[in-house]
Amino acid sequence: MRIAQICKYANTTVQGVDLFEEVARAFPDHQFDFYVLHGDSNHAENRLNCNMVHCHFTKKQLKRVRFSVLIELLTKLRRASLDVVITHRVTPTILIALMQLFLNIPRKIAVIHGIGQFRKPRRKLFLRLWLRSWTIVAVSEAVAEDLVRSGFSSKQVKVIRNAVNEELVQNNILSREEARKALGIPSHVGRLAGTIGRLHRVKGHRYLVHALAKEPAALPVAIIGGGSEEAALKAQIKQQALQNRLFLCGPFKNAYRYLSAFDVFIMPSVSEGLPISILEAISAGVPAFGTSVGGIPEILPNPEWTLPPQDSQALAKRLLTLTTCTESDLRTIAKAQHQVMEDKFGIEQYHQAFRELALG
Repeated sequence: MRIAQICKYANTTVQGVDLFEEVARAFPDHQFDFYVLHGDSNHAENRLNCNMVHCHFTKKQLKRVRFSVLIELLTKLRRASLDVVITHRVTPTILIALMQLFLNIPRKIAVIHGIGQFRKPRRKLFLRLWLRSWTIVAVSEAVAEDLVRSGFSSKQVKVIRNAVNEELVQNNILSREEARKALGIPSHVGRLAGTIGRLHRVKGHRYLVHALAKEPAALPVAIIGGGSEEAALKAQIKQQALQNRLFLCGPFKNAYRYLSAFDVFIMPSVSEGLPISILEAISAGVPAFGTSVGGIPEILPNPEWTLPPQDSQALAKRLLTLTTCTESDLRTIAKAQHQVMEDKFGIEQYHQAFRELALG
């Protein structure tokens, strides 16, 4: 059987711990083509037993549907004579849906990673006209519910929760000392909370600034990541004189390797599909806490592990409480969270779910 996975871009921030690559690993006994529409493959061909296809479209070409893009991609795909196509996110899904009459692919699967992807009227109309014969994979129950509310049939939508390769995470994590040194954490810092994510408003990092400003005794926090909010966050940190309590560490490739720098993981997001970084933290033995949005409560089902979103007071209270938790308390939480991950987010379960869906 010949299967193609089509992604707008490869994940260049990690190597190995990546869901696009894990889908490819689910099909070792079948011909698997991995299409990357923009950018390079991050050397994925060296890690996977598959055929990498680089389209080299520009961001401008992919911003709107262009006839030239459709023709070039259609030519490549028709030569392949595919049995299954798997698209990730909206842009590749739209492109394949528009050319599906000319491809005759028996099984079409779209993986949707976030909340609110089909709420706009134009996209709702598109799904009614072009996606009725597709199977839609949601990365969490929360994403599935959002897709059904947006107009997809509940029979179309299947949940395959995100997962991480726990063994790979554990084998590549740095020592606490190495991680803290690389991140630039001052030596005087003791217990530390941390988070990983792009610096974007949806990630809620500004609430960490507000929380630490409200509560001088709260646990210090380090943020790994870069993005559009960096300048604003730096200005807020300076204004509140938090330079010694809130550390912007910048982006790091394979950021999961630095989780050992943290005593607890905190995610203050405003919206999430199902965040990989929480699964990575749990794999690394770091107890995790997050806002009760999207798929986060599916990873952190105990209400004591979550807090309300956009609530700096609740965040300050949690960071203060974490200063007095014993090491034994934190280990107990980490162990309980690890059991949840083993039960529902195992990498073998992830592979098997995609095999069953694609191969029937």
